Amino acid sequence: MPLSEDEQRILEQIEKGLYEEDPRFGRAPNRRAAHFLDRFGRLRAGLLSLVAGLAALVPFFLARWVIAGVVAFSLMVAGIVLLAGSATDALRGAGGEDSRRGGRERMQGVVDRFQERLRDRYKNS
Repeated sequence: MPLSEDEQRILEQIEKGLYEEDPRFGRAPNRRAAHFLDRFGRLRAGLLSLVAGLAALVPFFLARWVIAGVVAFSLMVAGIVLLAGSATDALRGAGGEDSRRGGRERMQGVVDRFQERLRDRYKNS
């Protein structure tokens, strides 16, 4: 059932108020829609895919269906890729832009110290 014009106007006012109150909240749904699955979703999907791949091996071995073997292999590879992605996120702390920015800042600090040491070395020579 479609919304009436008054209901749509009220909904837009509520959304606008929420976006003005908390800009991060306004960006969050768009950011989540861009990702395929969050970390725990990838973990669940990976485990499910891996188990389904192992289950698909049964017809391959019992009936010698090559297609079942191909499907099983594909499911297991997809499961391992999803599990590896969720494990990588867990090791990284599941940080998005903040952790990458922190890494860049640390690297810039290392480069700056290295450059300063080189300057000091060649000034004293």
